[in-house]
Amino acid sequence: RTGKNANSDIMYIGLFEGKCMLALAYIKSGVLPKNVHLFDTILSPSDKIDPDNKTLIKTRLDDILKKAREQNLRIVVFAGIPCTSFTLLKQSSGSSRSMEKPEGDDEVAAMMNLPQEERNKEKLANRVAAFTLELLLQVATFFPDADISIENGSTTLLWACGFFKEGIAKINNKLSTDMRSVRVDQCAFGTATKKQT
Repeated sequence: RTGKNANSDIMYIGLFEGKCMLALAYIKSGVLPKNVHLFDTILSPSDKIDPDNKTLIKTRLDDILKKAREQNLRIVVFAGIPCTSFTLLKQSSGSSRSMEKPEGDDEVAAMMNLPQEERNKEKLANRVAAFTLELLLQVATFFPDADISIENGSTTLLWACGFFKEGIAKINNKLSTDMRSVRVDQCAFGTATKKQT
């Protein structure tokens, strides 16, 4: 990374990492520089995505960003959005998602007699992904030079969702440098078999 904040200490923000704080693991292994020393995971899969909690999370994120600005820190954000409800593999086992309606179609779900529990999982996945974009837009608005990463399987339907593509476009409009797509042969969290991500 080059630019005015290239040598600044880093404020690392993890979204949906839960107990698996990737940056901390990388620092311990010596992969990341030691100036990555501040950690604030503000959202995990167990957090409720309800209006009240969303407000609290946004307020906390705002406080973190203000703190980073005061200390002249560089912002690095990693968003590991849960991908299970978007995977193509899951579609073959029954789901109302499709390339035409990647967000999930209630009419299709009814025709397939999908259990309400499965429909709710799809809707929750949509809300989680949409809220993640809200948080990333908040970061990009506050820090146009932030380093933002979104991790998800390369073949998941998340990338085809209309709301997701629109959200990425809004974030790119705020960032000084657009996000780019990068494919790797292994999920960041590691699995028994390699998964292109």
